[in-house]
Amino acid sequence: MATITIIGSGMMGSALAFPARENGNTVRLVGTHLDREIIDECRKTNRHPKFAKHFPKGVPPFPAGCEFYQIEQMDEAVKGADLVIGGVSSFGVDWFGEEVLPKIPVEIPVLSVTKGLLDTDDAKLLTYPAVWEARLAAKGIKRDICAIGGPCTSYELVDHDQTEVAFCGKDIEVLRKIKAIMATDYYHISLSTDVVGGLREQQAAGRYIGAICAAPGFVLATHGIITDGPATGYPGCEAGIRNCTGRDVEHDAAHRIITSRGPGLCLSFALELLRALEGPQVASKVAEGMLITAQAPTR
Repeated sequence: MATITIIGSGMMGSALAFPARENGNTVRLVGTHLDREIIDECRKTNRHPKFAKHFPKGVPPFPAGCEFYQIEQMDEAVKGADLVIGGVSSFGVDWFGEEVLPKIPVEIPVLSVTKGLLDTDDAKLLTYPAVWEARLAAKGIKRDICAIGGPCTSYELVDHDQTEVAFCGKDIEVLRKIKAIMATDYYHISLSTDVVGGLREQQAAGRYIGAICAAPGFVLATHGIITDGPATGYPGCEAGIRNCTGRDVEHDAAHRIITSRGPGLCLSFALELLRALEGPQVASKVAEGMLITAQAPTR
């Protein structure tokens, strides 16, 4: 049994309390300075105001299974923790980096749910963990920060929907320990110490790669996964794609890469992936069941 402190009681941070507590761990949920009402409500009802389900039950003196803290109590909540999860949104990146990370003992691993990229003055794109690590290094603090990647929503976690994510970091042993704390029969976790290297291995093995929104330009093109083949991406994020077709969904069969422009095209993107992996008949059958038309990619 481990002690997990989640800092940021927004929807994703709070949702991670479900698999964490259901695995028998002690869970401490800390609200930011913007979360006071959420923490008050959690203390009163044992339920996040955005969720229909209550937090998993525990044992006295904390029958809710989770301990709820205001931000002024953060030091108390972090004391003795085996893992700290950063549950802030991208709007809280600077606050988390300045007010939270420097106060966490370096021996406690940190796992971040915050998704996004920061553009630098020299036209580079950095993940938030990389930004935090650089800022901490400037203060003389050496810390590696792990991150969660993958299409998992807070509602899926709370409702126990089957979902798959990747825990990414530099130390595989740390990642394995975090996985052992968090993985359940519905929250499936893969581990990676080299996301880009994994993509190159995928490509070298002749397997399909899919990317949507900003990822085709900012990730696949930047790292040479997309070269001269046709591809598409989110408007304004596709400058690095040499042969950008501007199509809603693009299928480069020669290089086995499927790309799409944005979130509103998720179903079209998914059907094209299914068509490539399982064939047009399967894609059409699934589309029919969903009351949509499985068509070839169009503009």
